[in-house]
Amino acid sequence: MLLVETVRKTGLDTAISAALTPGRKPRAVHDPGKILLDVALAVALSGDCLADVGILPG
Repeated sequence: MLLVETVRKTGLDTAISAALTPGRKPRAVHDPGKILLDVALAVALSGDCLADVGILPG
């Protein structure tokens, strides 16, 4: 939980989303910044496959 809150408090989540916005397709449903952060956080929390993104809080 500490790692997730650190990302939110530092604004890293919004910064990555803003940086990836120009490459986002107009009809894209999911935010590429959130996807990237979710995968990075899952790996940091010892996840070893994409399904482990489900261990992340909210």
